[in-house]
Amino acid sequence: MPKFNHKNVFMKTGKSALSLLTVKLFRYIYADMDKKPSLIKLHANGSLKERTQIFKKLLEKCCLCPRKCGINRLKGESGYCRSGEKAAVSSFGPHFGEEPVISGTKGSGTVFFAYCVMKCVYCQNYQISQNYRPEKQVENLSEVILKLQNAGCENLNLVSPTHYASQIIESLDECCSRGFSLPVVYNSGGYENPEIVKLLAGVVDVFMPDIKYYDDCLSIKYSDAPNYFKNAIESLVIMADQTGDFAFDDNTKALRGVLLRHLVIPGNTQDSKKILFEIKNAVSSKICLSLMSQYYPCNKASRYPEINRTLMKKEYDDVVAFSMDLGFEYVFIQDVRESPYVLRPDFGKNAPFEF
Repeated sequence: MPKFNHKNVFMKTGKSALSLLTVKLFRYIYADMDKKPSLIKLHANGSLKERTQIFKKLLEKCCLCPRKCGINRLKGESGYCRSGEKAAVSSFGPHFGEEPVISGTKGSGTVFFAYCVMKCVYCQNYQISQNYRPEKQVENLSEVILKLQNAGCENLNLVSPTHYASQIIESLDECCSRGFSLPVVYNSGGYENPEIVKLLAGVVDVFMPDIKYYDDCLSIKYSDAPNYFKNAIESLVIMADQTGDFAFDDNTKALRGVLLRHLVIPGNTQDSKKILFEIKNAVSSKICLSLMSQYYPCNKASRYPEINRTLMKKEYDDVVAFSMDLGFEYVFIQDVRESPYVLRPDFGKNAPFEF
């Protein structure tokens, strides 16, 4: 069961619904604010169109992620992530397995992009992030976005968006001309180019990075991502500056802010603690955390015996307790015994997640 006290608010995530107690507690961080997504204003004054041109230019010498491959994607060249000029969408639809403030009651309008800027050996989405083989022409991204809004989704949830930031900005500008009005959630693996994150100011309402590693040896070994934490923490500070404190509407649906995820990896609780310590110092203990226990040894994890297992309850509890000791005030938690099995997707199906 979730734990609550006057200082630390713990909420179950995954497929669990908000309890009445949780709803009441979270009323203390409601915001008196304009509830319209930020990008609507940018579109209205023409700034979003200007931003589209800036991002388009970046594709001529791609630097969207920290690798800065420098290839010309407008001429069909591909770099580390293998993505090209057009955004490749592998799957989309309402998703009910996110944190309750993201999924709401109608589901988060999730767009799963193909390919990735990392190669996590344990990636649960490896079917589309590493082994993606397009079998048919994907729908226009703008049409996908508007379909999700018409389906009544709570928000637009862009999963692994880093390498498609340019195409996303262009599509959002078109969608705003056609009545788009959902909050935009930027759901990334944390491996961001801070200079690109600066260009997302006013476009993204909720940043949801999963900061996985502090130690560069781990980020290189398990995700082939050098300088991971340096880029992740610099980007996180920018995200927090852009969006401010995490804010909800009167139905506890996320409106704006940073929801920082951290996937606890077996045998690496000390690395998790270093991440939390640095986040508190760089940002604040008031940042909204989501500590995830859903690690499952899939993809190539069997090649690494030390992580070829699920997370032990005592490992997860240790990290949760450390977050309390640091004074983090808003933390989502998961059921260690349930989440690795319930939250595993199968992108060979039309509906990858089953709840």
